[in-house]
Amino acid sequence: MRILDPGHVYLAESVCDIEPQRIQFVKNRGMKYPGNAGEPQPGIICQELLRILIDRTAYLNNQGACSETEHALAALRSALGWFEVRAARCREEYINLPHAESLEREPVCPSCGHSCCGRKEHDRLPGTWR
Repeated sequence: MRILDPGHVYLAESVCDIEPQRIQFVKNRGMKYPGNAGEPQPGIICQELLRILIDRTAYLNNQGACSETEHALAALRSALGWFEVRAARCREEYINLPHAESLEREPVCPSCGHSCCGRKEHDRLPGTWR
């Protein structure tokens, strides 16, 4: 892994001599986002990357189940849940999380990317992408 923009842009090393893959996280600006220098940029949020990892890990477990992979899958689902709880707290909202084994399949808000968002529409803040 190479860090191109700390906390926001990475190059993930690939196997089999494939070019590194760029992973870009959203970068917002404003008082709620201290340390975010430069221009706002679009990108994914941690929850989306966790959903990808959950799907991949479940796929691997279906190829040959083992307790280590099942523990990793449970940890990824737990991390996704904690990120959703954190997002709700930051929005000063209460959320009722679905069962841990289905959280990654919940629909996501097209505006903020969170699966447990209580709002139908969000006002877009100046200097933000979501």
